[in-house]
Amino acid sequence: EMFTLIDGGLADMAGIAALDSLKPKQPTGERIVNLKVGPFYFGPPGPTEIDNCAEIVSISIQNLPQCGPFAMEMGPVAVSAAYDAMVASLDLPLYVTEFKSNDDSEGEGEEQMTRMHYELHIDASKFWKD
Repeated sequence: EMFTLIDGGLADMAGIAALDSLKPKQPTGERIVNLKVGPFYFGPPGPTEIDNCAEIVSISIQNLPQCGPFAMEMGPVAVSAAYDAMVASLDLPLYVTEFKSNDDSEGEGEEQMTRMHYELHIDASKFWKD
């Protein structure tokens, strides 16, 4: 299967600008998985914010160990805890929100496109020791 990995970076934490640049290549009905380390501070971007997207699965993994230039040794611990937390969450229910919106490419009076937004917030604190 074809898929694209996008890292939003500092100026575009949610990666929305990068996703917008893919619009011409993205067919209607595309599913997007938005994985974030830490909370979605202003809520995860929903399907109404990204054109040509029918479904978004937003996953936030919270309470991982802090790692960075001055705590490099915590990198493998964070990766392992994130992996274990994701595996443990595979059977958790997702919160779902349904949106109805018109597809801009269709004429007036056309049927609305149903867009789904699934959310999963994972607490990884029990998968590593401080």
